Amino acid sequence: MCFSIDKKILRKEMKKRVACLGCATKQAKSKVIASLLEQNQHFKNASSILFFWPLPDEIDLSRWIEEWAKTKQVYLPVVQEDNLIICKYTEQKIKGRYNIMEPVNSEIVDLSEIDLVVVPGLGFDDVTFARLGRGKGFYDKLLSNSTVYKIGICYSEQLCKSLPIELHDVKMNEVIFA
Repeated sequence: MCFSIDKKILRKEMKKRVACLGCATKQAKSKVIASLLEQNQHFKNASSILFFWPLPDEIDLSRWIEEWAKTKQVYLPVVQEDNLIICKYTEQKIKGRYNIMEPVNSEIVDLSEIDLVVVPGLGFDDVTFARLGRGKGFYDKLLSNSTVYKIGICYSEQLCKSLPIELHDVKMNEVIFA
């Protein structure tokens, strides 16, 4: 359970919670989340999906992304200055800013061409679907003026009853966790 406290303190707490999970637990939970995503009606109906390539403390859908790219249009975010741009998934990736793997020489698309966005977070409010990000506001800026369906994904250890939110914080439509 989380209470309304400073976001910086909460970020540290969430990182500790994930750090306590073993590799096998993270892999098992990632597999469950991949399965829950595949069963989700919004996922089934989407032909174009913006995913994210995982950092070590995030849900790892990388092997499923490679499979889903065979039947769906798959995109990944790329950090460009203070914003995220959306690039078509390519098997070839390079380490970009913040050590995030990004597609190489990929076509850029507008968010309006995306049916579904799968969003990482350090924490999620399991009632209002508010999201605690890493503090740079990348996803908030990207998603602020869009009606695209947003699914947050996380470990169950990252769920909270209440998160401190600000006006610019973008909420998810739902959160999938394991």
